[in-house]
Amino acid sequence: MKRYFYDGYRINGSLLLVGAIVLIMLSTILNRGDLSSAVLVVSGVGCFVIGIFMFTLSGGERFDQGLVNLLPVQSCITICRISGDLGLKGIAHFIQSNDNGGEVFQFNPVGAFEKIPMTEDYCFSIASPRGMILTPSGYPLIKALRKEYDWTPSEDTRTLVRGIEEVCVDIYQVAASTEVLLNEDVITVVLYDFRLLRCCREIRASASPACCQINPCPICSLIACMVTESLKKTCSFELIEPDNRNLTLGIRVLLTPVNDRTVPSTKV
Repeated sequence: MKRYFYDGYRINGSLLLVGAIVLIMLSTILNRGDLSSAVLVVSGVGCFVIGIFMFTLSGGERFDQGLVNLLPVQSCITICRISGDLGLKGIAHFIQSNDNGGEVFQFNPVGAFEKIPMTEDYCFSIASPRGMILTPSGYPLIKALRKEYDWTPSEDTRTLVRGIEEVCVDIYQVAASTEVLLNEDVITVVLYDFRLLRCCREIRASASPACCQINPCPICSLIACMVTESLKKTCSFELIEPDNRNLTLGIRVLLTPVNDRTVPSTKV
């Protein structure tokens, strides 16, 4: 089944050009030679110019937003199923490594989070604390921020708040606006008119609401990585709640900073 993608600029430009032709034809047919005819001619020329301008803004075939929503769904669900089969009941914790430039890795403990894993194993921590070590799904996004937009972490909370807003609204354009609230050790991020809500709904419908906390999608993971790198503290999601149009994230920042011992990087 072939689906057609309609370019709004091209459709509007076509309508304006048709309107320009109609207005100019009316002025020619009426041929009154008064102010009303002049208004019709001027309006027709204006519609013609704006129509041409709209055509210049029109692009080619674009990605379907619904398709983009579905891209990360199955990978998130698969990691959740693997975690469940391995008996890992802990949610994802984002921890900054002291190795490889301080990149963030994701640790899913067997139970409640107690401390940072110290192991040379790149996939599983088989000594205490036991768990699974992963590269966060938001790693490619934060890597692009560093390379293409020169993003650097800052311990200043105001800079962090401004960075989250700019990334979500201006750079990746996943939300129309954002609101970031700081309350002791919890950072609440509200993404208004979130454009990837279908991804959230599909994950929660196919697995469970806890799946978002076990293996967050790339956007949630990206925000958690930004918080971890900026504050240099471990964080996790205590709330990921979508509604009809918005997405609310509750990020808990653990007060214990990363210790001085080297944690292996999981960069592939």
